[in-house]
Amino acid sequence: MKRNLQYTFGFIMTLLVSGCSEDYLDIENKNAFTVDSYYTTKDHAMQAIVASYDAIKGNGLYGLKYPFISIVFGDLAVMEGSVYNEFIFGADDYNYVQFIYGYLFRGVAKSNLALEKIPKIEDPSFDEVLRERLLGEARFLRALYNFILHISFYEPPLITEVLVDINEVAGNSTWPEFLEQIERDLLGYENESGQFIPGAIEILPETYDSENVGRATKGAALFLLAKAYMYHEKWELAKQYLQEIRDLGVYELSQPQGSDSADYVNAYLCNFSSVDLSHKGTVYKAEYNKESVFEIPFANTDFVFTYYLPGWMCDGSLYSTYNAVNGWRNVSPEADFAECFEETPDHVAGIQFDPRRYATVYSEGDTISFDPESSYYKPFNPLVHTVVRTGYGIRKYLYPLHEGGPAPFNAPHNWRLFRYADVLLMHAEAEFHVDGSTVLALDLLNQVRARAGLNPLTEVTPTAIVNERTWEFGLEGQRYFDLVRWGRIGGEWPKPVDHIEYFVEGKTEFLPIPQIEISRCQGELKQNPGW
Repeated sequence: MKRNLQYTFGFIMTLLVSGCSEDYLDIENKNAFTVDSYYTTKDHAMQAIVASYDAIKGNGLYGLKYPFISIVFGDLAVMEGSVYNEFIFGADDYNYVQFIYGYLFRGVAKSNLALEKIPKIEDPSFDEVLRERLLGEARFLRALYNFILHISFYEPPLITEVLVDINEVAGNSTWPEFLEQIERDLLGYENESGQFIPGAIEILPETYDSENVGRATKGAALFLLAKAYMYHEKWELAKQYLQEIRDLGVYELSQPQGSDSADYVNAYLCNFSSVDLSHKGTVYKAEYNKESVFEIPFANTDFVFTYYLPGWMCDGSLYSTYNAVNGWRNVSPEADFAECFEETPDHVAGIQFDPRRYATVYSEGDTISFDPESSYYKPFNPLVHTVVRTGYGIRKYLYPLHEGGPAPFNAPHNWRLFRYADVLLMHAEAEFHVDGSTVLALDLLNQVRARAGLNPLTEVTPTAIVNERTWEFGLEGQRYFDLVRWGRIGGEWPKPVDHIEYFVEGKTEFLPIPQIEISRCQGELKQNPGW
């Protein structure tokens, strides 16, 4: 879908423009579309789904701001300045928080519109199998946006229908209400007439052909449901659906195909590259490989200055703008994180540390680009290639360095939102919560370690799970959310206040709801605790 399903705003903008009028311009335009007149063909249904996917790759979400802010909120990276590392921002600020909130609700609105309009389209060429699949995709996407909304903003409004009155206000919705809606979208529900409406899990296919790769699948829907259950501490249900993903037989870890250090690094690094990686004739497939459960596509397109394209000024990811050595270099890995990876004196590849370290961060002296013709075919120097001087740079999602087209304003690296490694580690954690250090929990944990060439563990503990998730998902924007959910569990699990220097219990577990939304809702919508 990276090349064949590029998300656009064109037809949505047509609808928005067509809704603006003055009395003296009230002349019928038979070529103009309105929301009511547009959705009449199969192509319109396809475009509605494209628009529903669109927000997830936009500037406010995985095009830039959401992974950026998630990474610096934790304890693994530091940003130039102190606004986000120290949580020095508020609900009044026009900042990343407002963009994230707005793009999430944009995604909800697009999904709601697709779910309302697609069932009513009477185009004879629109077969029911395709119609159901598109509705399944819309339900998955609405569930995804709602999942991110409630783990990020706690109890924002839960919107499940198209809003027609611009002055309509909405109040807070609870965590259980969000989970119930996610379950309805993914598992299905019975409507008021007693008819069962199937959810995304039942509808979506396990795989697609090459023309549709990147669309939501059954595995992605199962993953999302299991992830939601993990955050709600419903361990048995999480186990059930994680096992269902494994039983599909569709996914597997990308494995080293040789015993050189490059084999072990490439087997992991290919999950964050825009191009396939190779070593001595062995190719490590990058985008849409067997480890990818769901990824967000980006492309290397010409620079276009407009706020309406999903990547803000282009169709590529803007992540490279702020983090790559050829960009503004605003964020660097914390030295404590870069140096926390397990030492491996007896590794088969003869490397000193867990190979995930070499795939995640640049250390001084590392070659930045593998292309001898590149101007960056030179050693990484933290005094030159970073603004925040920790001694390390971010390599994950930034290697190989993108230099073509409008770089560094965009990059074509797809964001791997769901990976099979997370299926294994979530399943190990859920199993541990239910039954302790079982044979199954240990096997799941050790599968991830084996890919890195690490010695197997003999016992599963909270520390082992925390370490493995830190090394596997470092600088992917998961650490902050993991610490917050572990903090709710208590006991031996880490508390965020003990790891994130400026974390404030009872406040910074969630982002503030933008004050402009609080004001617009005339007292119906309440601010999150502490803000």
